[in-house]
Amino acid sequence: MVVERVSLREFAASCGSLVGGVRDRTVWHRSGQFDRVVSDAVGGAVRKPSGDGGFVWSRSLSPVDVSPLVVLTVAHHLVPQPASDADVSFSWL
Repeated sequence: MVVERVSLREFAASCGSLVGGVRDRTVWHRSGQFDRVVSDAVGGAVRKPSGDGGFVWSRSLSPVDVSPLVVLTVAHHLVPQPASDADVSFSWL
């Protein structure tokens, strides 16, 4: 297994990128087995300022477990973006 380290700066950029992707409708969550877990994390996540105008998901200030959102944020950062605008979908079994 290869472990990828993500710096705080990269994580803050990833949080902003994920929010921007959801806003622009280029990133979405398909309903399924983990829908409630992800919805709870997204709905209860608290943003903590980080760096110069950025933010990260706060695990300590959020009233819910935001680790599913943290995982999705880091995955969004680490997965290579497609060269074209073609839809890309990932599934976990």
